[in-house]
Amino acid sequence: MNFIDWLIIVIIGFAMINGFRQGIINSVIAFIGTLLVFILAFYLKNPISIFLYEKFPFFNLGGKFAGVSVFNVLIYEGISYIITISLLAIILKVISKVTGIFNSLLNATLVLGIPSKILGALVGLFQGYVIAFLTIFILGLISGTSTKVNESKYAGFIMEKTPVLSEIVGDTYKSITEVYDICVSYKNQTNKDEANLRSLEVLLKYEILSVDSADVLIAKERITTSGSSIVVDKYRKDK
Repeated sequence: MNFIDWLIIVIIGFAMINGFRQGIINSVIAFIGTLLVFILAFYLKNPISIFLYEKFPFFNLGGKFAGVSVFNVLIYEGISYIITISLLAIILKVISKVTGIFNSLLNATLVLGIPSKILGALVGLFQGYVIAFLTIFILGLISGTSTKVNESKYAGFIMEKTPVLSEIVGDTYKSITEVYDICVSYKNQTNKDEANLRSLEVLLKYEILSVDSADVLIAKERITTSGSSIVVDKYRKDK
């Protein structure tokens, strides 16, 4: 096991402890809120990610990702997801405070006693699993931690076998793993043109990067590999 596996265990463990402390009702509310934030953020992040990788410069990546500039698109996807989740979490917290729902529900859980706490720990297990899923997904988009995610004992199973969530992020996760494998294959080669072209095709295939955005990145010389326009043209519907 690597640190990603231990991180998964710690996240789920803390979530169960917190669920036990909160009781069943508050735990259910927190679980539903976490799930909604996760799902909504995934669908709302796209405008932010497009803005980021079209307007901001690409990073000079090192290690396995050195020279594979296309990986920057996935990095900005991760950054946009973090931003969107943070904004939605703040909104959820404000709404809960305005309505006073958590305080009133907390008082109700005091009556339920130990059964409430045990059920709360069970709900906390599921909430922790969702948070672990989210954490793995984001760390997989970061060049410095994506290697550890791919080497993790549990990360692959969680990302590929979780009902509903795996389907939602399926194409994005596939693009991450495929681009990672490409980077590993070309890590000892000085010329990374082929790695960039193959990675670009993966992002276009899974619609992580649109043809229009690819055109912008090529025009702004963020993607400079010879043959990039030919790859993009393969996915141009009006050609």
